[in-house]
Amino acid sequence: MNAQLIIPAGGFGSRLGKGIPKALVPIAGKPILYWTLKRLLKLEWVAPPIVVAPPVCIDTFNKEVIQKFGLPPCIFVEGGHERQFSVYNGLQHVNERTEIVVIHDCARPFVPLQCVYDSIEKAKTVGSATVAIPSTNTILEVDEHLFLKNTPNRKYIYECQTPQTFRKEIIISTHEIAKQKGLMFTDDATLVQQMGNNVAIVIGDPINIKITLPFDIGLSEYLLRTIQNDES
Repeated sequence: MNAQLIIPAGGFGSRLGKGIPKALVPIAGKPILYWTLKRLLKLEWVAPPIVVAPPVCIDTFNKEVIQKFGLPPCIFVEGGHERQFSVYNGLQHVNERTEIVVIHDCARPFVPLQCVYDSIEKAKTVGSATVAIPSTNTILEVDEHLFLKNTPNRKYIYECQTPQTFRKEIIISTHEIAKQKGLMFTDDATLVQQMGNNVAIVIGDPINIKITLPFDIGLSEYLLRTIQNDES
């Protein structure tokens, strides 16, 4: 498949309280980035994954994740001070043979590979896709004083996950426009949608958690044990 992977991994994960880049926080003795790459490298990519790292950490990422654990080489790129800038930097290194760009959070090491496949197939036909799951909770919109303002219809509420997947020309052109106009968005699917493109929803999986809080480390180690037991 002519798809290439971009992994934004520039965050320092202050909410984890570890004082190191989130990608290097150990889960069962190995960095989060290791587990994410180990899973996604089971797929065939047209070119090596692009990992966007904090500027001062590129050598450390390469030594502590790739070389130490014998993973295939990656293309390491310096990130920016916002996620959008980091993805933009990564897009500058996409291979010329790449047709589909898959953007996946480093902090989601349990993404089912079927979700990745499905997002690629959807992007081929629609142009843009994001993995998401239907919300199982009622979502409350509040005002600045924490009073209930609105309760959206849960039927139309989905929790965003990654990967977010795009035809190369769409994601590159929309990032260029956003940069020129000084527009900022929290994720790439929203950026692309706000630029006038349709973004299809690919149904994700609750196991595709994002490691954000200390609680998530313990949960991740439990999930690893469960997955490894299932595979043995």
